[in-house]
Parts: sequence; structure tokens; C-alpha cells
Amino acid sequence: MERLSFSETDTFGEVNKALNMLIDAYNELIKPPQKKSKKKSKKKGGK
Repeated sequence: MERLSFSETDTFGEVNKALNMLIDAYNELIKPPQKKSKKKSKKKGGK
């Protein structure tokens, strides 16, 4: 795992990129990737 460190010369973009990497990694940990979406179109019966 890569260790991140920040200095006073880091730009907002660099810090933002690192934060997005951390958020993505956290999201991968808390929810397993879904292989198939279980959304199926529901057909309503006609009259």
C-alpha cells in the first residue's frame, strides 16, 4: 500500500486526486462490486 504525504507546495489538484483515490479504495472495501444489476423491468398487466 502506498503511503501519502503532503507538503505546503502541493496544489489543490494533487491533494484532491489523492483524496479521490482514498475514497475509491474505501468504497471498494465497504461494498463488494456487483456482477449483475438486479433491475428488471416490471411489466404491468393490461386490462
